[in-house]
Amino acid sequence: MIPHSSKLNNNLPAKVYNMLNKRIIKLIKFIEVLENF
Repeated sequence: MIPHSSKLNNNLPAKVYNMLNKRIIKLIKFIEVLENF
């Protein structure tokens, strides 16, 4: 079961992964800005 799920994660397209990564970074920066108020 575990090796199968890791295989699925490795098959994720790089574009999708990069897009999610950028959105997560934007979210984190946005939260940091809110915390500064």
